[in-house]
Amino acid sequence: LGPTRLEDGPAAPAPPTGIAAPLRVRLLGAAGETLAEVPVTVREAWSHHDGARAADGVRFFRAELPFDDGAQRWVLDENGRELASFDRSASAPTVRIDPPPSNPQDPFELRWSGSDPDGDPLRYSVHYSADGQSWRALALHAERSSLAVDPALLEAGPEPALRVTASDGFHRAEARVSVAVRPRLDVWMTWPLPDEPVSESPTIQVVFRGEPVFDVFDARTLALFMADGNEIPGETVVDEGGRRLVFAPLVPLPPDTEFRVVMRPGLVSTDGARLTEPVSWTFRTGGG
Repeated sequence: LGPTRLEDGPAAPAPPTGIAAPLRVRLLGAAGETLAEVPVTVREAWSHHDGARAADGVRFFRAELPFDDGAQRWVLDENGRELASFDRSASAPTVRIDPPPSNPQDPFELRWSGSDPDGDPLRYSVHYSADGQSWRALALHAERSSLAVDPALLEAGPEPALRVTASDGFHRAEARVSVAVRPRLDVWMTWPLPDEPVSESPTIQVVFRGEPVFDVFDARTLALFMADGNEIPGETVVDEGGRRLVFAPLVPLPPDTEFRVVMRPGLVSTDGARLTEPVSWTFRTGGG
């Protein structure tokens, strides 16, 4: 068995009536009573949790149970035979975050330290929030005590913060630190790609990092040109949820021809950032 931990989660459905579940995870109280249990399905593992190659024959499973403050132990059993167990230790861990740069413009290393009075090994999860309420995972259940953070990939907001959570398997502790994240609006991804020939009727897409205000944008913000400078007529559609513009040519494109897409500046984000530089790229249609 590899790393184990207990996390809050909804109860999983029980197996159909009359069908035995040979593998179960049970959450036990101080007197050994079962507080919650769930059947588990073991799967083949192609890689370890942190991306390293797993040993041959390694299996894995994930079990979610409703947490109970009286829980003292969990066990994995097969038809009543105990295969593994994990006991709740007496004390919770502690974790502390080193102060990040006060106004980071470039990627930096977020560092933290954790300890456990009972000597339990700790694993760490790192989350980011732009508003102090909704959190996005940057790393989960890591053994390391540092993480490379790129502010350019984080959304700006009223209360940007990083949170590190330490877990010993039962107990958790967390620490938070504020981080400066500048409002920004730039092009994150474009399609078609330059090295992949496309059909005569492609959809041209621009995905933004930041929250563009699409209701005031110029329909000519996105334009398509042939190599000789002639503009191809088309229609631009806004996908606000996907933070993207989609341009569809109104005429079929000739085969085996190079085209240039131009994204003109002028878009503004909800937090006041502005796209100030044009963005352009080329692609090619496939052969006839």
